Amino acid sequence: DQEVTGVLKRAEKRKSVLETQKNNEKQRVELEQGTQIQANAEFFANEDEENVKAKNHTVLDPDFEVSQSKRTRSHSRNMHELPKTAAACDRRNVSSEAAADIINSWALDMGILTEENKHSITVDKSKINRWRKKERAATSSVKEKEIASNPGTGFYFDGKKDATLTQQLKGEKRYTKTIIEDHYVMLEEPDSQYLGHEVPLSGHGISVGLMSYRFLKSKGWDATLSVVGADGCRVNTGHNEGAIVYLEKLLGRPLHWFICLLHGVELPFRATVRELDGGTKGPFSLKGPIGKTLGQELNELPIVPFKKVPNPDFPVVAEGDYELSKDQQYLLSMCQAVMEGHVPEDLANQAPGPLSMARWLTLASRFLRKYVSTANPSKTFDEIIDCIMLFYGPSWFFIKSHPTCVDGPRNFFYMVKNSRKLGSRVQKIIQKTLQRNAYFAHPEAILLSMLQDSNQDVRAQAVNTILTIRMKANHSSQEIDDTLALDDRGVDEIDDDNEYSSDDDDLPVRLEPEESAAIASANIRKYRVPKVNFKAETYVDLIDWEAVILSEPPLTRYKTEAEILSFKETPFAVPKYPCHTQAVERAVRLVSEASSAVVGKEARNGFIRQRIEARKELPRFKTKQEFFKKIK
Repeated sequence: DQEVTGVLKRAEKRKSVLETQKNNEKQRVELEQGTQIQANAEFFANEDEENVKAKNHTVLDPDFEVSQSKRTRSHSRNMHELPKTAAACDRRNVSSEAAADIINSWALDMGILTEENKHSITVDKSKINRWRKKERAATSSVKEKEIASNPGTGFYFDGKKDATLTQQLKGEKRYTKTIIEDHYVMLEEPDSQYLGHEVPLSGHGISVGLMSYRFLKSKGWDATLSVVGADGCRVNTGHNEGAIVYLEKLLGRPLHWFICLLHGVELPFRATVRELDGGTKGPFSLKGPIGKTLGQELNELPIVPFKKVPNPDFPVVAEGDYELSKDQQYLLSMCQAVMEGHVPEDLANQAPGPLSMARWLTLASRFLRKYVSTANPSKTFDEIIDCIMLFYGPSWFFIKSHPTCVDGPRNFFYMVKNSRKLGSRVQKIIQKTLQRNAYFAHPEAILLSMLQDSNQDVRAQAVNTILTIRMKANHSSQEIDDTLALDDRGVDEIDDDNEYSSDDDDLPVRLEPEESAAIASANIRKYRVPKVNFKAETYVDLIDWEAVILSEPPLTRYKTEAEILSFKETPFAVPKYPCHTQAVERAVRLVSEASSAVVGKEARNGFIRQRIEARKELPRFKTKQEFFKKIK
């Protein structure tokens, strides 16, 4: 009772203080407005408009002009609006204190800031902070209305633990503290529109699935959603208790799974390094005899004669074909150098990306850079280089150049073909990992790709298969027994995480009655990766169609039979949902930046949206003329 009473007293005291502050601010504003009205009347009574312009608006630069409504007037404080400045601060990630210093210094250099008008021109960090918050809130409000008014069909998400700023109340003061918080970022695809981020109650599949469902329902997207995308971690894709499974049960219908293929390329490479060289020692080092040497300054090592690794099937990547980061450009150049047997001097002097177990692409670059400086590489080193040159590198850039969901089965088939070029030991490692992550070899994914194929015979085969699935479904209302779904036609060797059951008394979340009923009554097909045919000659042959359990692609479930038949003549126009989650990862990075910059979920969302919109509104400029052209 004493503790509760203390809380109530402190709350009442804060309320009283807040009311007093509001009244004082109201009186101050009314007094200032009255003073300003009187000053304006006296000012314009003595001087006409042209004299005012000549006196207060001296043009120091013929290309620089301040509008009549924005010209400097005598105020006791700076009343100018700074929306563009606030947007630029967020866009460039400049602190408000630094921005205020730059603005004031520029005004002094231009002769705009003088002793007479210093009160009405000088900018401090508090003013910029106010405008940053105001613009973030305005941008966030507009985007929230836009999202709610245009329900989407594709929902992609990913999570990351971030160092997050929080405020804790101790006594009557609030103190800033940094904690580790799990943030799940949501995007709408195929437009890669940022929707928001949420903090799940736990890291279990049911918690993430329930969080996603409640988020979608709050936006009004629960009725339109048909596609979900994520990476292949078991929390997301567990076939019994994964987040996507719970999302499907809560929605009451199956979704089309688009699991990131770029992660699907990294996992076999990671498994190869682990098996051949001992794997990782920590987040920034490896423990194997080769991996231990990758932490040095590799660009300082001399280039020695090395054995080139030709690969005529390496995808041709022309400059400007698609966006590549600096690290991806470096890996591409190193792959080309190793294929040609010659490393250009400029490339040899470039430093590869940092050694980090969260960035396997830069690790591959470091392996290649070390290889071209090693006179007599070991057999194990050669096997790792072959893995990079014949599997990892070409598969990565093939996916980057074929990024849509209908390309997914073809991309996976390309990975299977690449794995067959490797030695028996590495091939076994890679194919074992590919089997566990064969989401784009699922019948639903292959059928969707077949419907969009340029070959009419392939489309006809897909149409006939879908009509057969529908016919069988009409003749039987019984769900396939779990014992049938768990036989050798579906493989998931490592799905052994400790998942929660929906009837467990110790659930990490509490379900609403309608949510519990939806999960209990759900009759959704069980999504299992099929057994892959690693001798396939086309992507259609990746699975044994007679052995797998077939289900119709969710994107065609609401098509009429006539519409399905029409796909024999005209390919199905599938929206360009990506087969990877790289856009989500870029948003995850923005959320990480926001977590260390502002406090609270709403402030973080405003910060992120302001960054995104500010970049669209005013991109980088190189000249003064280009700046004025873009803001016109």
